[in-house]
Amino acid sequence: MPLAVMAPVGGRITSRFGPRLPGAAGLLVAASGAHSGYADLLPAFLLWGIGCGLLTPAVVAAAIATAFTPSRSARPASTRPPRRRR
Repeated sequence: MPLAVMAPVGGRITSRFGPRLPGAAGLLVAASGAHSGYADLLPAFLLWGIGCGLLTPAVVAAAIATAFTPSRSARPASTRPPRRRR
């Protein structure tokens, strides 16, 4: 549930500040939820979900920005020559 709530917020933050700030914040919040013990599970899962919600849009935005640069967008999907039809 926290991931579903925080992903749109993380997307807005990523759009405004770039992927580094929400990515680092997401990792820090998720790491702060890494406790052991049954009493700590609910807060830990909530923090983990919030951290992943902040991190996921940042990682996707960085991956898309890297993969789809203008120099790469004109490349063919395959390097094999097309088959000849008979």
